Amino acid sequence: MISVQVIDRQNLIDLAIQYYGSAAAVIDLCIDNNLELDDQLPAGTMILIQETYPDTADPEFADYIKANGIQIVGMSDDTPGTALGTNDDEFIITNENKYISE
Repeated sequence: MISVQVIDRQNLIDLAIQYYGSAAAVIDLCIDNNLELDDQLPAGTMILIQETYPDTADPEFADYIKANGIQIVGMSDDTPGTALGTNDDEFIITNENKYISE
């Protein structure tokens, strides 16, 4: 396991997408960190991340996020983004800070 620090506005689903490429991996995060799905994570909280991808992960998407230095965070009115669609019906929101929102 590696330890990562939660940044402002990140929640468990954001972290699951950022490190595992899939919201379904939120269950793995909860188990590994003894957390509940609705737990709030203040900025600075340390979270354990598996060094290998769990079965619920999407390694290709997780590798893309990592390779492009993207941080997954909840957007607010202060950080508007642009909606992007892809050919495979994926939908993301991004802005100039390389954030992707849920």
